[in-house]
Parts: sequence; structure tokens; C-alpha cells
Amino acid sequence: MGEKVAIYPFNPRLLPYIKYYDKLQEKYEISEVYSPRGLGLTNKHLSLACNHHPMGIKGSLIENIKESDADILALIDDLGDDFNNKDFPDLASIALQNGIKVNYYAKGIDDVSSEMWKLTEDYKDNIKIIIEKHKENKLGEKKDSVQAPVILVGGLIDEPNILEVLLQVYLNLTELGLKVSVFTKTPFSLGTNFHSINTLFNSKSDEKTKISNLKKTIKEIEHLEQPDIILIEAPDSIMEYNEYTPNGYGIRTYMLSLAITLDSMICVIPTELCINEYVEMINSFVKEKYNTGLDGVHASNAVIDSIDVIQSQKLSWIHIPLEEVDKNLEYNQKQLKIPITNVLKNGTNTITNNIINRLSY
Repeated sequence: MGEKVAIYPFNPRLLPYIKYYDKLQEKYEISEVYSPRGLGLTNKHLSLACNHHPMGIKGSLIENIKESDADILALIDDLGDDFNNKDFPDLASIALQNGIKVNYYAKGIDDVSSEMWKLTEDYKDNIKIIIEKHKENKLGEKKDSVQAPVILVGGLIDEPNILEVLLQVYLNLTELGLKVSVFTKTPFSLGTNFHSINTLFNSKSDEKTKISNLKKTIKEIEHLEQPDIILIEAPDSIMEYNEYTPNGYGIRTYMLSLAITLDSMICVIPTELCINEYVEMINSFVKEKYNTGLDGVHASNAVIDSIDVIQSQKLSWIHIPLEEVDKNLEYNQKQLKIPITNVLKNGTNTITNNIINRLSY
């Protein structure tokens, strides 16, 4: 049994991480996950946040931290702009006073409050402020291109199923004996040796510098880890949704594609849009914009709320039951070169094998 970790706050983006955490590393185990009251997940399976099948861990309230038997409290401050982190110093102080170490995953050095810095002085080795830093490429400019094949996992909307697919593919590849370097948007990486690319995008540097730093960082990690494959979670959606709801235009993902060459892409598409003609259109777009093709599609149970899109001009969605995904896919039986599947039921083996077969040529 490893050290016990409590996580706050729960965000649906973390669900895949929590689900596969025991498979991703062996040093730690998740003992509790504290869910904000507004999510309605207290004493309920966290998987309900995405309408996935029940898993072992249920949501708890952060007020229970005083009774926790956790060894470490992970405070995660890089999951979205809407969450209020003003209670982090108080929660960290309570944990430290009760003999629980604290790992604080911050957005950037400028986002760390003076109260948190003060706790590092008072408790020294028992609290860590973790910020993914830009790594300088020490190889010289003439050798700064990435050599390992790069697989990007992205989607039409920025939702948790993308990380679900990425982690499944990662586990598939490692089971095959391949060494994989992983970059995600999720800052919580305790024990996994994964890397977050959020800090590079959240810096105040201009776009040219961000692209340059992305290239240098990914190349330096490749140099240090010597992977067979590099697996990256798209930093935002891969494209705009429509002219009224731009969905960020996929700017960050495009910047990433300027920093490194993408060799393969897996796309997460809402199940209602998983028809052959639409997938072919997305594949043509990906080939034109990113100079690669789709090697697989996950039919997500996220369904876009069209009424809210019209009213707010922002993308929002709900997660329908997984059984509805399978029903929708039944109407799309025509075989394509691009596998379309519900990985939450069927796994990602078909997609992974398709990628390996193509990259092997």
C-alpha cells in the first residue's frame, strides 16, 4: 500500500485520472476526493459527473479533512478559471496542522498567494508548490526537432472524454512494452511522471515565444526520457464550432502543431455527430490544418446543448447515458478506414493498433 492522497477540488476533467490512477503508478493511492458542493456529488460516485459507469470512489466534503487519514492533500489550482481558490491557504493550514503534507499545483508563480508562500516558510518540507516549468533545450538549435512519433488526442469540444482516451491509449502502448512520454492539461501528476503544458500557454510571453518554448520543452523531455512515442492532450479544441460560437478557434492546438510535427491524431466527437460524412469532413480538415490524419474517433457521450449555444454563444454540453451512444453508433455501420468506437465500452485497442500499423510503414 502506498501513501494515501486526498484531492481537492474534484473537477470532471480529473475523472479519468482518478479512474486509472492505480494503473498509472504504484507509489500512491487515492483515499478521498473532495467535491465542491455545487456539483452535487457528495456521497455519490464521481463518475456521475460524466454519466459514466460507477467506480469505487465517491465524493466527499472538504470539511472532512480534519478526520482524514491521508498522507498528502493535493490542492489543484489549474482546472478552470471559474473556481475560487481563496480557501486554499486555510485548507492547507488545516491539513498541515493535522500532520498531512500538502502538494499545491499552481497555475504559475504569479498566481501563488502570499499566504501560501508563508506556509512554505512555516512548514518547510511538508508543503510543496508545484509549477510545471519551461525546460531549456540543451542540445543546441541544430538538433531541436522532435524525433519520436507524436500522437495528439483532441476533440471538437474541450471535455473529460479526451483525457479518458489519452490514458487508455497510454496504457495500451505501455502494455505493448513501448516507452511513452505524456503531456496533458491536467496539472495533477503525482507519481506518474506526466507533464503539464498549461503553464507554457498561461505565461505572459508572446505567441512566438510560447511556440518556441513548447518546442524546446517537448524536445528536452524527449532527450531526458528517450520515449518510443510522445502522447499529447490537445491544449484546446481542434477547431471552431461555428461562426457564432468560435470555441477558441483551436488556437492553442494550432500553436502546438507549429512547435512540433504531429504524426497521428485521435479525435473525440459527440456521438450525435459521429456519422461517416461528418467524420470524413473532420479528417479532411485535420489533414489540411495539422498535416496529419485521424487514426481513430471516440464517440463521446457529451451532447452539445444547442439552445444554450444560441442564447449564450458559448459551448455547453451534457453527458447522456452510455447506452445511448451505442444506439447512435448502430446507425453508422458502414466501414471506414477510420475506426469509430465508444472506448468506454470497447476500449482503445482498435485505435491503438491502427496507429501502430500506420506508423510502422
